[in-house]
Amino acid sequence: MSWIPFKIGQPKKQIVPKTVERDFEREYGKLQQLEEQTRRLQKDMKKSTDADLAMSKSAVKISLDLLSNPLCEQDQDFLNMVTALDTAMKRMDAFNQEKVNQIQKTVIEPLKKFGSVFPSLNMAVKRREQALQDYRRLQAKVEKYEEKEKTGPVLAKLHQAREELRPVREDFEAKNKQLLDEMPRFYNSRLDYFQPSFESLIRAQLLPVREKAEVQSPHQEGPPAHGRCPASCHLSHSPPQVTKLAARPPPAHLCPWPGCLAPSSGHIRSLQSAITGGAPPSFENTEGEGGAAHPGSGTLSWNLLVSLVAGEKGGRT
Repeated sequence: MSWIPFKIGQPKKQIVPKTVERDFEREYGKLQQLEEQTRRLQKDMKKSTDADLAMSKSAVKISLDLLSNPLCEQDQDFLNMVTALDTAMKRMDAFNQEKVNQIQKTVIEPLKKFGSVFPSLNMAVKRREQALQDYRRLQAKVEKYEEKEKTGPVLAKLHQAREELRPVREDFEAKNKQLLDEMPRFYNSRLDYFQPSFESLIRAQLLPVREKAEVQSPHQEGPPAHGRCPASCHLSHSPPQVTKLAARPPPAHLCPWPGCLAPSSGHIRSLQSAITGGAPPSFENTEGEGGAAHPGSGTLSWNLLVSLVAGEKGGRT
């Protein structure tokens, strides 16, 4: 960043310690990587929601095409089945639209807002770099006069150069200190900012699955072959899935209900503890950049989201 290929007009002594410059470059490099990851995540989330909407709209179109099939006019039973399918597809499309709207408001928009901070950061780094160049130029000028014979005109120019150098040095030191203080703070705040969004993403993915399960198979109270698992995941399970898996005890990280493959509540708590080092903090009504409230309470981080999607192979937390 501050590497200068030409040494002409540069001061002989090191005006910024190498350790300070390395620290600055390291912190700024982390933020550049974070900026790229935020941009990619926002783009991928947009592609995901567009694909979800396209899939549900295609399912509705299939049911409408079946309704217009001549077979529906000839077979009343077939017409009844297709009508039920069309009703179910429209309900599922409505659930999917609600999910996409929630993801847009609680994930994509906060990502966009978070990404809007980086142009200001990059501009501040450019101003710091310009101040550093001015500092080096004037320091080299002072050193040049210090090496000359101490005559009256030289001493006058030396005094003038030092007076010019003082505010430039103070300006650079202030900019440098501010960035070294704020860049790590901003980088470390990313989890606090994104935890509510990723918790909302998990919930947005879970609720439509539950609603679709209710649409496809009515809820029935009864033995484990039909019904819902306990509060671990709240999902309905079909008899074939239960029959196939009930004979095997579930891994420790899965819901104990026979056949359920959702993470258990105890496993989620252990992951939270491993990530946050204790009880997960609450981020309800947390204000982000610009003073707008960021909805939700943060209990799940991106690492937890990845572990849930990956299924925690091997049952390790």
